[in-house]
Amino acid sequence: MKSWAVPKGLPAGPGIRRLAIYSLGATIYRALCGQPPLWDSDEKILIKSRLTLDAPPASSLRPELCPETVRLLSRMLRRKRRKRFQSAEELLPACRQAYWAASRRGA
Repeated sequence: MKSWAVPKGLPAGPGIRRLAIYSLGATIYRALCGQPPLWDSDEKILIKSRLTLDAPPASSLRPELCPETVRLLSRMLRRKRRKRFQSAEELLPACRQAYWAASRRGA
């Protein structure tokens, strides 16, 4: 099972945007934290986790991350589709806010 795949499979229509947002969030999480958002070497446990749990906050692995970055990733990786960003247009302002907050902190 790919660690960047969306938990509920490939939705049709507008859901494809949320899938892309989830996958981007998983990729950024792995780049910042050094591991996928949810990981277990046992594939059965991994699948169950992906279907029942949200990803742990990135700050659990990288406490120095600014809160805006942690919130951004957490929302991108929500298990329930309706709780994720619904489009790139909705995601972009949050990305900008996280970027500026991190650049002010130097983290």
